[in-house]
Amino acid sequence: MRRWSGKIDMRKVLATLLFATLVQMISDVVSENVLSAGVRRAISIPMLVVISGCVVALLVLALRRAHQGEPVTTAVDTPLPQLRWDPAPSTLFGRDDEVREAVERAAAHGVVAIVGQADIGTSAIGAEVVRRLPVDEHYRLDMRSRSSERPEEVRVVASRLLGSFGLDVPARDDEASLKDAAHRLYDHLAGRRTVLFLDEVSLPEQVGWLLVGGRDTTVVIAGEQAVAEAVRTDEAVHVSPLSTEDGARMLLAELGREPVDDNEKRMIHRLAAACLGRPRAIRDVAIQLKGDWTVAELAAAIESTEDTPGHVFRVRVAVLAKIRETLSPHAIRLMDALASLPVTELPPAAVATLAPSGDAALRELVDRDLVRYVPPGRYRMPLEVRWAIRQSVRAGSVRGRPLARLARYYADLAEARALELTAPDTVARASQWFQAEEALLLELVRHPAPFPDVCRIADALDGWHGREQRTADLLAVADALAAAAERENDAGVRALAAVRRSTALRMAGRADAATAGLAEADAKKVPAVAARAQLAWALLHLERSDPDSLQTAERTLRRSLELLPHGDLAGQACVRINLGVVRLRQHQPVKAAEHLARAAELATDAGDWAGRAHAVELLGVASWRRGRYPEAVNRWKQALGLYRELGEDVGAARCLAHLGSAALSGGEVAGLVRDDTPRALDWAEAAAVAQPLLLESLWLRAGQPADAPGTTLVKGYLAEAARRGGHPGLTSFRPAP
Repeated sequence: MRRWSGKIDMRKVLATLLFATLVQMISDVVSENVLSAGVRRAISIPMLVVISGCVVALLVLALRRAHQGEPVTTAVDTPLPQLRWDPAPSTLFGRDDEVREAVERAAAHGVVAIVGQADIGTSAIGAEVVRRLPVDEHYRLDMRSRSSERPEEVRVVASRLLGSFGLDVPARDDEASLKDAAHRLYDHLAGRRTVLFLDEVSLPEQVGWLLVGGRDTTVVIAGEQAVAEAVRTDEAVHVSPLSTEDGARMLLAELGREPVDDNEKRMIHRLAAACLGRPRAIRDVAIQLKGDWTVAELAAAIESTEDTPGHVFRVRVAVLAKIRETLSPHAIRLMDALASLPVTELPPAAVATLAPSGDAALRELVDRDLVRYVPPGRYRMPLEVRWAIRQSVRAGSVRGRPLARLARYYADLAEARALELTAPDTVARASQWFQAEEALLLELVRHPAPFPDVCRIADALDGWHGREQRTADLLAVADALAAAAERENDAGVRALAAVRRSTALRMAGRADAATAGLAEADAKKVPAVAARAQLAWALLHLERSDPDSLQTAERTLRRSLELLPHGDLAGQACVRINLGVVRLRQHQPVKAAEHLARAAELATDAGDWAGRAHAVELLGVASWRRGRYPEAVNRWKQALGLYRELGEDVGAARCLAHLGSAALSGGEVAGLVRDDTPRALDWAEAAAVAQPLLLESLWLRAGQPADAPGTTLVKGYLAEAARRGGHPGLTSFRPAP
């Protein structure tokens, strides 16, 4: 139904149905044989007037839509890209050898990289190769960066690719984590012949981690020359610029005619040569020749244009100058604003912040191919257009204002979505939004947008990445925030960035680096930052777990509690939770329960449902330590329910591990875990209860490092469950030594 709705004007359909109903009712009212006189009087006047009005209104709206064309969509939330793809047949000029060679190498090796200079046409060749391969499913990932100034980072590529398939994103960007992510992706695609088309690749490291050999998946890569380093020599196909002769043939095919005489034929070859073998530039020339320019005029305009550096070719500068003359003032302002931004793809609502004139300016740019629609629900200015506009003097005067407006828009949205992450009924929408926008948000933090908005965006990203336990992303945001603080010479924010960086390093298992970074942070001047620094120190001490470190952690946590603002209930709950952890490690479950019960109350008052879930989970641990097994099981089930509602896989995985290990303890506890009934189960029955819980716990940890302590522990429990149940084949995992 959703696929049809984009092709059918529902207003026309509804108007038609209402019109048919109206005709039928008129017929019925007139007919003496169908309705009684009383009924005819009841419906003949008021109902016919209302339905007639509806029909007229809907028909007017339908006609207006037909007159204006399809409106620019105004949806605020943008879903993740849908990678399933059906390549359409295309006509290529001068590329037969490259296509044939690429198909042969892909079939022989399961991977091929089609590489060449930027804008040389590798994407079109790759699409044709994919179309010719005998497979069942095609997936395409457009790897163009959300930044206009740097290629997409590897961790962002991995997040986009795995997230689009509904798989866990790797928490780290080290080699082992990325390799594990690649294997999980290929396991997901196994069982059907698949092509994964990685398009618009800039760097070899963007795709190198994926080349681990999927059983049923062929990888086709299209990108710049450097990408050849990611594959073997016999897996690369190098693409050269189109020859002038092939370029002229393509231009004439785009025009749909032959040259009128030898002079025009020479002019056509001159235009093709000016395009430097770039197919897209040839299409741009064809569009202009279909408009107001003659072949001779356009050739003269291009040849009179000064040479430009980099990838900005004279043909594009000349074409853009001509197009600019035909645009409205609103479209020109929007065009210059988009070209000045450090980010590329934007949803319509974000574009609207740059163009208060409404959809008309955006539609004008789309019609002239200066901006392109990118499914699902975004608009992108091609880099070659952006480069040409930035050569214009007029573009330089607008670079600050559009960035400020865009940063304000995204700061407001990011703050709202961060709050939604804490509520069960909004967390799914907020998570999807952050997955789709996180790369763009980080790019805004990295640029000199208004500092308060940069800080708000960084805060939201820190909350999102902390929730997902993604240490590489936490480090990236902390570094970007530190650079922004240096630009503004803000000591408080600089200290906050250092504390966040230390926290990310600790979570990544780099305690020494975290300690060194935290020692350099000057966090004493701002109480809220000082409180967070004390919490960071306490967590570092908790990592050691020896008696002296635990005592130091407790003192540090109490100092943090004193420094926190009175109204920061969520912060107080966090500190109380960690005080409870200290007491648990000191084997004092009663005192731990006091802190954790208070933490649960504070988190509830603050609306921090994730904090409440964590407190309840640890109350279950305290209950278990006190021998209150039914109470412990009940608390873990409560916490598991909360974590599931919030979509917090990390917390849910911990609760499943608690319940699975509790079931392995045997006796009546296994019955409590199974169905809340204190019924004694034998070892095999208890193992059968534990195994699915532990397997799900391990599955939810898929994005975490394989050697993480929690993951190792669950693998050990699984091995024990398999031994007790007499089914060692149920799991291939082995406990760590």
